[in-house]
Amino acid sequence: MSDVATPAPTAQILPPDQRSLPELTGEIMKAHADVMGALGYGAAAAIRAGRALKAAKDLLKKQRGHGLWQDYVAIECRLGMRTAQIYMYLAKHEDQLRQLLAVKTNGNAFLSQGQALRLLSVARKKRRRVAKKTPA
Repeated sequence: MSDVATPAPTAQILPPDQRSLPELTGEIMKAHADVMGALGYGAAAAIRAGRALKAAKDLLKKQRGHGLWQDYVAIECRLGMRTAQIYMYLAKHEDQLRQLLAVKTNGNAFLSQGQALRLLSVARKKRRRVAKKTPA
């Protein structure tokens, strides 16, 4: 008896030209649902990454001092600095995003990373307009 689990048998996938239109339609709809699900939860994943990046930055600074952050992000995390900054920005504004999303959708909708950035941008612009209108 082997300790290695045997993979479950999978259905053989026929080439597209050998499947019926309803089979192809089902596959298209399933694949599209998978894509939308992955995209829709992008903000949550970015926020998780942002929280971890912030913790790593603080730990790195504490353990090794200044000057190593960009190398850590590029080499260890394999991220561009702008991507890391966006993730940390979204994590920093997580509570604000949650409030904005709750107002728009009763809090139970998913949010892509791009949508989250747009929501924060719109909210920032509204705050600036209000600040300009109020007399000092």
